[in-house]
This record gives sequence, C-alpha cells and structure tokens, in this order.
Amino acid sequence: MNERGEHQWDALELAAAFSFAHELFRPAEREQYEWLIGETCAESWRYLTQAFPHFQDHLDLPPAFGDFESRFIATFDVGVPAPPVPILESHYNKRDPLPKILHENILFYQQFGLRLSSASNESADHLRHQLEFVSYLFSLLARAEASSDPGTPDRAAQICQALEDYLSRHLLSWLPQAVAAAQDAPLAAARQILEMALELSRAGLKHASKHQVA
Repeated sequence: MNERGEHQWDALELAAAFSFAHELFRPAEREQYEWLIGETCAESWRYLTQAFPHFQDHLDLPPAFGDFESRFIATFDVGVPAPPVPILESHYNKRDPLPKILHENILFYQQFGLRLSSASNESADHLRHQLEFVSYLFSLLARAEASSDPGTPDRAAQICQALEDYLSRHLLSWLPQAVAAAQDAPLAAARQILEMALELSRAGLKHASKHQVA
C-alpha cells in the first residue's frame, strides 16, 4: 500500500490477477462451478479484495451447479434479441463496425505473438480473450523488467504503450456499460466479476502509464 492506502502493483502480480479474472469467465460447466466454489478461487478472490476493499470477500454464487449453469447462461449467453449482459466489446461499441473491432483486437494479439488459450469459437472481441491478452502483456513486461539486455527499456516502453492503447481503446471503453447491465442479472456474481475486471483494467492502465512517465 502507498501513503494513500492504494495497493502497489507490480507487473507479475497484474499478470496473475488478469489471468485469474480470465478464468472467472470460463463456460458454465461443472468443473468450472467446482473451481468457483472451491478454496483456490476463494483465496485468490480474497487477495484481490485487499486491493479493492469495497468488494465483498466472497462471490455470490448459487448453492447448486444446475442453478449456477442456468443463471450463467441466462446472463451471458441467451436472450432476445441479446443476452442481458453480453461480454463482447462489439455489443457496446456502436461507433465502429464489427469488422474493425475484430480486426483491431486480432492485430494486437498477433503483434505480440499471443496464441489464445480460450475456446476458439469465441469472437476475437470476447472478454476472455481480452483479459488473456492483457495478462500476457503484463507477463512480457515483467520479463522485460527482469532482463539485463541493453534493449530492455525500449521493449518495456513498447509493451506499456500497447497496454495503454489496448486498455483505453478496448476494455475500458465497454466494461463500465457491462457492469451497469449486470446490476439485475440472473447471476448475482456477474456484477462482481465484471466489476473486478473493470477495476483491474483501471489499475493496469495506471501502472502502464506510470511506467511510461518513469
């Protein structure tokens, strides 16, 4: 914590936090539910709530898998004309055509050599892909910061610029709307996990911006 009580992140910690956030949005399968209600997930969530104390220290999840599955699907996947809370950038971005949104995301992924581990049937602007990419960039930044190679400062600056551009142009351009849409979602935890993704994105942008100034 700094003198204002703010958590002091490092790049490796942010890489792990974004990776954890990515895992929160895996499809509603039994294995996912068991992980969400298990101690590994609970411990990671409690750790993040120390950085963001306004969060509850636990996820508000249904007591049975069947209820979780139906609520998850009714929140993120199914609805007329769209689910209550789509987790696709293109649903909220009405300024740019879909091909441009997808192309920009893909270009970012390709520029830094990311091979997405998320399900291949998810659109390039899906939240899981975006969180995975930011986690990947922070892992690259941590590696650059630990390197003694003479080109390290330039590499780190390049990664931080990419983080600034990507977070501001993509995640932070639509996550606030998704958080608002999740206010009365069938899955109560939807707002919690979306708001966590939003707070991490803000923290990530602040970290990258400070690195650029330094």
